[in-house]
Amino acid sequence: PYAMVDATLAPNGKSLLLTVNPRNFWQLARANLDSAGAVHTYLAAAANVHAPQFSPDGKWVALVSDESGRDEVYIRSFPDPSSKMQVSVSGGEQPTWSRDGRRVYYVSQTALLAARITTTPALTLQGRDTVVTNLPTSAFADTYFFPGYQVSADGSRILTIVPDRNDYQLVISPNWITELR
Repeated sequence: PYAMVDATLAPNGKSLLLTVNPRNFWQLARANLDSAGAVHTYLAAAANVHAPQFSPDGKWVALVSDESGRDEVYIRSFPDPSSKMQVSVSGGEQPTWSRDGRRVYYVSQTALLAARITTTPALTLQGRDTVVTNLPTSAFADTYFFPGYQVSADGSRILTIVPDRNDYQLVISPNWITELR
């Protein structure tokens, strides 16, 4: 028995990565959905590991670990996490893959970056591009376990909530389709 706060489904629908806390550190467990939901450790370390995101082909997982003393973005192989590459260098969080699997986006301080990678014949970091800079610290919803933003399929747009005040209002629109048209 341990706390589970997040589950990420593999693209093939056969595995889940679970963010769990069995021993005072966030770790990742793998549930095989084709074997009665058996749960096994995917990645356990004396560090917090969280925010897993599968690559589109399901062979890689972008995740956050504080093994260096601060949160950084890494890529690990799946289902065996033995291959590892650090993506961020000045802190990183909230990783997400581009639809084509050639970029891993992540937040670092007040910027959104995109790491250009190749996965064949070997996992390689080709470079990092700054997508957006000088973001207010509240620009990307502060989410520890999953990205607070989405990148469009072609990579040309980013969707996020940018809070500029803290007086939220509930608006109910029963005829929203009519209003949308």
